[in-house]
Amino acid sequence: MNCFIINLGNSDINYESLTSELLAANIETERKEGWDYRAIAKWISQNYETSRHKIDFPIVKQILKQATRDDLVMLIGTDQHNKMSKSDTYPAGELLKKVLQDGFWDDNRNRSFPNVTVRKLLSPANLDKTYKFYLNLLENDADLKAIRGHVYGSITGGTQQMNSALLMVGVQVYNDRFSALYVPKEENDKSGQVEQLSISGNLVRKTKYDFLLTGLATALNRRDYIAIVDILNDNSELLAAFPQAPWRYLRKFVTLLQLRLNFDFGCAVLVADKVGALSKEDAGVNWYVNSVRNELLYLKEAVETEDYQRNAKQQCLLIRELYANLQWKLERNEWADVLSRIFRYQEAVLYYICSTNGAQFSVGGKEARKLYFDPAWISQHPEIGGYLLNKNIIVDCPVNRHNLLGVAKFLAQQAEARDFVKSIEKWEKLADLRNKSVVGHGFRGVSSEHVLHEGQLGTVDDLIKKLIKEQEKLGFAPESHYDAAKKHIDRILQKMRKAKPQDAQL
Repeated sequence: MNCFIINLGNSDINYESLTSELLAANIETERKEGWDYRAIAKWISQNYETSRHKIDFPIVKQILKQATRDDLVMLIGTDQHNKMSKSDTYPAGELLKKVLQDGFWDDNRNRSFPNVTVRKLLSPANLDKTYKFYLNLLENDADLKAIRGHVYGSITGGTQQMNSALLMVGVQVYNDRFSALYVPKEENDKSGQVEQLSISGNLVRKTKYDFLLTGLATALNRRDYIAIVDILNDNSELLAAFPQAPWRYLRKFVTLLQLRLNFDFGCAVLVADKVGALSKEDAGVNWYVNSVRNELLYLKEAVETEDYQRNAKQQCLLIRELYANLQWKLERNEWADVLSRIFRYQEAVLYYICSTNGAQFSVGGKEARKLYFDPAWISQHPEIGGYLLNKNIIVDCPVNRHNLLGVAKFLAQQAEARDFVKSIEKWEKLADLRNKSVVGHGFRGVSSEHVLHEGQLGTVDDLIKKLIKEQEKLGFAPESHYDAAKKHIDRILQKMRKAKPQDAQL
């Protein structure tokens, strides 16, 4: 069952054929003086059987051509009882209700609507009060709550405030279940064909679109790139109505970021090429995308280079990427992953300290394809072997954080490097937690309290400051490319907020 909400205006019921009878009853019928619609409706009600067939309601008839007998018809009439206005339409609404229920002729057929109700509006000229009236009506009216089909709002009759309020509230409450209908006047002053305003459809789309943008902004604040892609994919039909909005670009760009999070730099480069193709017309955006693509190419090359062959610049790039990834995990409270990133970051930094302070590595040894401290280098530096032996650190095994830490402590000559090694050594307090958790060899849960308390790391902010300070000691400033990416996406969302539906007639 559908519903037709009809705002009644003074021209919705035509009394012309009753002029002589009304004059005889001393009822004002001169248009220039203003018809006394209250008195007219009262007189017709008193003389209903003889006068009902002489009244006409062409606009309402046109609207109801869309309706079936079982649909609900809700008439909205004005009743400024404190003013007793002659132009009030509520009495006419009660009269029209009876006519619609009893039956009327339209296009050579008898039609009737048993489900007709009339609602009274007290302040038709006050937009704020009128808006509240419709909001309360559409949200709380028992008859309307029973409607499971479409809701049509006729905005031909009534005041401008009534029609504006019905349009706004209809879209707000029913979204795409609401359509605004309008019957234009033709040159001969007869009613034209019913038109469905595209503005109501566009308002529905714009409302949904604004809600979608809110969801995207929320996902962005959480750096949840998968959620952003899902939101865009799930709303592709809605987004198609906004061809000027750069949502296709956004979808590709966040896909790139998600690949980068997983260190899949090769696939990220391929996506970056597609992103670049979508940004050619914007020089500023294109420059940023090219810079991101170049970073990805360097990272791809660094990952594909054997560990022992990476130069200091490549190691630096990967450490910064690990830091950005760790920071991302911290912000999302993914503490098991935080724990795993801490130890991977520790190992990468220790390797960097060792390699930049003269340590040499090779592949082979007892386990093929494993990375070792080069035996020839160890034999050339017996003092290192003796130091490690005294510390019960095994060096003739694949490189791990234990022998890396031992060699780094021996090689670190500069005060900054020594302080850094001592600082990073404290992370070993988390080793037991790591080994017993799902990122190690057990099933122990990992929370912020576990990591921060057992590692004596203070707060999350303290941990980030510690990471930044330690990287600065190594000689390179930590930069999180995700911060730049967030600002970039913010600019994209700003452009999307300015977009309008393709067929908007606002």
